[in-house]
Amino acid sequence: MHYAYKLSNELASYGFQIISGLARGIDVIAHKGAIDSNGRTYGILGCGVDRCYPNENIDTFMKTIENGGIMWKKLKYILLKRLIHVFYIIY
Repeated sequence: MHYAYKLSNELASYGFQIISGLARGIDVIAHKGAIDSNGRTYGILGCGVDRCYPNENIDTFMKTIENGGIMWKKLKYILLKRLIHVFYIIY
């Protein structure tokens, strides 16, 4: 785990973006390394964007939002549907 933290910290300090899940273990450690170097980090969620799983990672979840963002694999379909809806309202 120490090496995951060190590697993500170093890479993020050089401008690399760290992208990983927010699961227990190496995923959350990689995000913490990036956050500690003020780097950009993005979490990929398998559940909905309205909840953090596992709950023990809520601090890292919130800091990831501040230092990059949270992505959800189904988000592109929701955004596309909403954009089409907005397009019809405007025109």
